[in-house]
Amino acid sequence: MLTIHLILLLIQTVYMSFNSSMIHDYSCYYNAANYWLKGLSLYSGCFVYLPQSAIFFTPLSILPPQLFLIIWKIILIIALYSSLFKILEFFKITTRKKLFMFFGITLLVAQGPLTQGQADILMISCMIFAIAAWYDEKYTKCAFLLCFSVFLDPLAIVFMGLMFLFHRQLQFKIICFSLFFILFPYIISNVNYVNQEYIELILRYRFLSSPQFPHVFNLFFLFTNSNISDYAQFIIRLIFSILTIVFSWQVKKKIDNRLFPFFLYMLSSLYMLLFNPHVESHHSLILIVVALPFIISQMKTIDTPLLTLIFIINLFLYIWQKIFLNSMLQPIPVLIVCATSFYLLKSIRHYEQI
Repeated sequence: MLTIHLILLLIQTVYMSFNSSMIHDYSCYYNAANYWLKGLSLYSGCFVYLPQSAIFFTPLSILPPQLFLIIWKIILIIALYSSLFKILEFFKITTRKKLFMFFGITLLVAQGPLTQGQADILMISCMIFAIAAWYDEKYTKCAFLLCFSVFLDPLAIVFMGLMFLFHRQLQFKIICFSLFFILFPYIISNVNYVNQEYIELILRYRFLSSPQFPHVFNLFFLFTNSNISDYAQFIIRLIFSILTIVFSWQVKKKIDNRLFPFFLYMLSSLYMLLFNPHVESHHSLILIVVALPFIISQMKTIDTPLLTLIFIINLFLYIWQKIFLNSMLQPIPVLIVCATSFYLLKSIRHYEQI
C-alpha cells in the first residue's frame, strides 16, 4: 500500500509541475520567498505565515517553479512518512490490520495538504520529533524543533507554549531559540522592512478572523446570521486558554510522565482546531496522527466491518474538504474529530504500553 501511495504521489508531483493551475500553496511559498529577497510585501498575496517561514523557502526560491514544486513535495513526503513511522514506534503498532488501518486513514487525510503543498505536514513532523527528542532527553533538540515548527507555521504555538509551561528543562532553551528566530530577519534584512512585515502580518491575521474565512466562530454566523464580535472571540479564546492550562496541570499530577507530551499535543491541537481563525477539514490531520494510533493500540482485534466504517468516515472527511473548499462548512468535520479526541483525553492517562 505504501509503495502504491508513493508511486501515485510521484506521478501527481510530475503532473503538477507542468500544470501551473494546480500549484496551490506552492506558489504562495515560492512568491513569498522571492518577495523577501526583493524587499517587497510578503502579504500582498495568499501568504499568511511569519516572515521566518518565507526566509526558510529562500534557498529553494532561486530554482524554477517546477523544480521548486518537486523538491518541496519530496520534503513533505519524507516529513510525513518519517513522522508516521516514529509514531508507530511510540505506540508499538506492528500487526498487519492495525498498520493498514493507520496508514489507510492518515494517508487519505494527508492527501489534501500534500496536494496543496501545505507546510502543516512539516510542522506536524517537527512536533512529533520534538516529542521524540524530549523522550530521549535531548532537550536542546526538542526546544529547537518546537521553535522551528512555530516559525514555520504559527499553528504550533499552543503546543510549544504548553511544553514551555510544564517542562522546566525546555524553558531557557525555548526562550533562546525564540529570540534567535525573532531577531534573525533583522540580521539579514533592513530593520524598517522587517518591522513593516510584522505590522502587515498582524493586520493579515485580523483579516483572517473575518466572516470571509471558515472557522468555528463563523458556524455561529452561518446558522444564526449574526456575528460574534472580535472582542467576544478574544474573551472566549482567553477563557479556554486558561482552562486548557488548568486542565493540563490537573492531568500532569495523574498521568504517566512519558505520556504527558502526547497529552499536551492532543490538547493543544484541540485548542488550535477550535479557535484558529482559519480552519479547514484537512487540519484534522494534526489530531489524527496521534489520536488514531492511540485508538488502534488499545484495540485487541480489528475486524473488517470496523475497518470499512472508519475508511468511509475518513473518505467523507476528504470529500467534504474538496466539495466545501473555503466554505463556512469546512470546520464541521473538524468538530467531529475534536469531540472524539476530547473523549480520548479522559482515557489516555490509563495507557501503559509506551
